[in-house]
Amino acid sequence: MSIFSAMHFAQYFSFSFFFSRNIIAKNPTGKKSRLFLLDFLKFYETFSSTRPSK
Repeated sequence: MSIFSAMHFAQYFSFSFFFSRNIIAKNPTGKKSRLFLLDFLKFYETFSSTRPSK
């Protein structure tokens, strides 16, 4: 794992954390935030696997 992909991961992780906090603040049950994080993890899996390794 290169520094570049590590920076990408940190960026997307902070992005998802920011949005999950916003959704939790608007939706106290937290169901939507969990669904969002699961969708985000699926998106990151496909993003990192389809992205060229170099």
